[in-house]
Amino acid sequence: MKQLSQEFKASVIERIRNGESQMGVAKSLGISCKTVNSWWT
Repeated sequence: MKQLSQEFKASVIERIRNGESQMGVAKSLGISCKTVNSWWT
């Protein structure tokens, strides 16, 4: 699994805080929804 930067993770979390769904963000970036969920919780 490739390592993702803290800045990348922060931008994902910011998008979710701004109202995007976890699934939508994950799909748009080509990453697993499980990965996004683990950052959010």
